[in-house]
Amino acid sequence: MLLSLRLSLIVACVHHWALVVQAVSVSSRYSGGCAALGTRLYCYGGGTYVTEQSWPSTLSDFFYLDIANDITVSEAGSSWQTVTVSGDYHAPPNFLFSIVAVPKSNSFVMNGGLGYNNQTALEDQTISFSASNSEWSPIASNMLQVRQSSMVLVGDSQIYIWGGNSDQYTGNHNGAAYPIDLYILDYITNQWSNGTRPQSTILARLEHSGSLGNDGETIYYIGGLAVQPYLDANMTTQYNMSDVSMMDIVTYSTSTATWQVQSASGLTPSPRRLHTGTSST
Repeated sequence: MLLSLRLSLIVACVHHWALVVQAVSVSSRYSGGCAALGTRLYCYGGGTYVTEQSWPSTLSDFFYLDIANDITVSEAGSSWQTVTVSGDYHAPPNFLFSIVAVPKSNSFVMNGGLGYNNQTALEDQTISFSASNSEWSPIASNMLQVRQSSMVLVGDSQIYIWGGNSDQYTGNHNGAAYPIDLYILDYITNQWSNGTRPQSTILARLEHSGSLGNDGETIYYIGGLAVQPYLDANMTTQYNMSDVSMMDIVTYSTSTATWQVQSASGLTPSPRRLHTGTSST
């Protein structure tokens, strides 16, 4: 769903006793990402359609909203501010990436996405932003660049990445791939490892949501598209994609490294993609 935001940013410059205020209008965008750290909500990037252009352009806008106090809808439009970034490294334009906050480190991590959307891979597909020093940093990775995957933080530093799509639009020109492996990043050490591979009855997914349960150990994967591989008449691998029922919940236990499929009960929401989910007490 196209998310249209019309934000007005207030930039205040104080020189001696004079105050100059300049309003900045921010264009509509979709499929960017946001992460809350302390009293700030950081939002980065997104895609936008350009008149007489058949493909979306990507943005590298970076804003934050102070959420220390309650904000009304009427106030929110004039409360966003641009993030001033230090250091020489800067994040590239991007959308359809996954993002997760790491509050203990006052940082957030972004992975994958479409980058410039010019069918070339990102130079660094995994990057982090430290709110403490306002700097971006690359994180070395050898996994396929994917879009529309999920990222979930477990504990203080373990980040679980699952699903997504790697194809020509992410710079993979060797044929589309839908990773089934579970990747784990330790944000403190920047070391990667793999979780247990799902059993064959669990299909790869994209455009799903991933959420940590209240037990702090179980990840719930909900909705999105399921990917079923098959061989065509030329013995070439092709893929069928179908909506996942919101009744079928895939779970991964980070304590026992086991996968399960559970059935929800009650009224069932209609299938959906590119949605979000969170746990509540």
